[in-house]
Amino acid sequence: MSTSTIRQILESELTGISPGIDSAFENDYYVPVVDVPYQSIFFLFANPDNAYISRKYVQEGYMQVNLNYPELSGVAVAQARAELIRSKFKSGSIVLSTVHITSTPEIGQGVNSAGRYVLPVFVKFRQYIQET
Repeated sequence: MSTSTIRQILESELTGISPGIDSAFENDYYVPVVDVPYQSIFFLFANPDNAYISRKYVQEGYMQVNLNYPELSGVAVAQARAELIRSKFKSGSIVLSTVHITSTPEIGQGVNSAGRYVLPVFVKFRQYIQET
């Protein structure tokens, strides 16, 4: 397993939420459509935790999902999407038998930016990795 595998697993689960929403991935081409909401997805990986001198380690971090909704469309629709993400990534759940969700996703402070209302959601995770 690797950070790219963690990214693929969590992005796949996120984009599988119904109803769907457009997604902008890190360092990938995406042009927002006027008045159409989308989510932008980022990852922050913590330093690997090597509790013992071995080829095993724990990789922790979080996936940040910025929900981008048209400005002046109200907060309720973005908040409802944030709650859908919370329900998909419940604390204590394990995604595809490998990635552990370590706490209930946090819904951050929404801000207006560049004609959008942006509401961040943080999904904290952990994966136990055995190097070969």
